[in-house]
Amino acid sequence: RLPREAFVASNRFGIKPGFEKDFEDMWAARDSSLADLPGFVNFQLLRREGSSDDDGNTYLSYTTWDSGKAFNNWRDSDNFKRSHSKSGGEQKESPYAKMPKVVTFQNFLVSSAEDGM
Repeated sequence: RLPREAFVASNRFGIKPGFEKDFEDMWAARDSSLADLPGFVNFQLLRREGSSDDDGNTYLSYTTWDSGKAFNNWRDSDNFKRSHSKSGGEQKESPYAKMPKVVTFQNFLVSSAEDGM
């Protein structure tokens, strides 16, 4: 279950048409090891349904931490550097139509089913 007080980091991703599978495969193959980090609560990568003509964003990510301090510790860690580095091997065209920018939120209210998050 999500705590009432939490820190959420979000990214919006604009992906070039036809590159959705590359983007999803890249995320699925990442070595993030987030679950091993102090303060990590959960991660969600969301695929938009319908048109993205209004803002061009086709994916959203939400990473929930128990505090802003835990998030900043992760951002300063080798784990962060490793999970955000380009892997070796064949360089492919970037799937990004525009680069994501992190936006952070302080969670203040959670409502969920008994067996939900």
